[in-house]
Amino acid sequence: MAKNELTKPINTAVTTWEEELAAAAQEESKNEKVNNNYFSINNAKISFMGSDLGSEMDVVILDALHDRAMYPGSFGQAKSPICFSYSKDGIGMVPHDASQEKQSETCEGCQWNKFGSAQQGEGKACREYRRLAVISARELESEEVPEAILGILKVPPTSMRNYSDYVRALANVSKRPVWSVATTITVTADVKKKFILSFKPSANLSQEVVAAVQSRLPSAAEANATPYPTIIMETAQPKAATRAKFGVGKAKA
Repeated sequence: MAKNELTKPINTAVTTWEEELAAAAQEESKNEKVNNNYFSINNAKISFMGSDLGSEMDVVILDALHDRAMYPGSFGQAKSPICFSYSKDGIGMVPHDASQEKQSETCEGCQWNKFGSAQQGEGKACREYRRLAVISARELESEEVPEAILGILKVPPTSMRNYSDYVRALANVSKRPVWSVATTITVTADVKKKFILSFKPSANLSQEVVAAVQSRLPSAAEANATPYPTIIMETAQPKAATRAKFGVGKAKA
């Protein structure tokens, strides 16, 4: 190394300029809301943004949340919950600040979190989901990951155990986190539950794709935690919670 290189001053102008741009970009992005695209499932078929995907799809799961949502009226009547909450571990959940009408200080102590509070049947008026942020894994290349369309899939209570078992199996057997594999999600029709979601690994992602996916995890988590849109509808309130009869129905997964 030449002697004059030891005393050469470090030019921080470029670094400072880049940092200022990054800070300005973050400030600007605060004013832009994330528009989430939700998957819908009808007649054991998956649809997304107007496209029919059939009963099976290959995805990469970038983020997962515990989601509780209380829709007024009968199931499927309201388009948006009046009270909802998100959590990574499902422990100590409280209504989200963006809830239209918070029903309780905590989810655990809420009257709609009791079996028998639903308008129909012995279920809960406040429904529990696993909320997954996913991108398509079909022929996925590393350079496509940053711009891949993100979709939100709500796993119903009847399939939540399937998802938890799948994640644990990946960790214990394959030694991989869920975002490092391509996952095949299959919808199966069920007489009592309408449909069931099942999960299985279809392929390990390459090192290049995994690196690209990993860099997108923070933004996917942010998008997955976006509050529900506010859609005001006049609907009947759910009935007051009553104690569920012992031996009636099956425990929720």
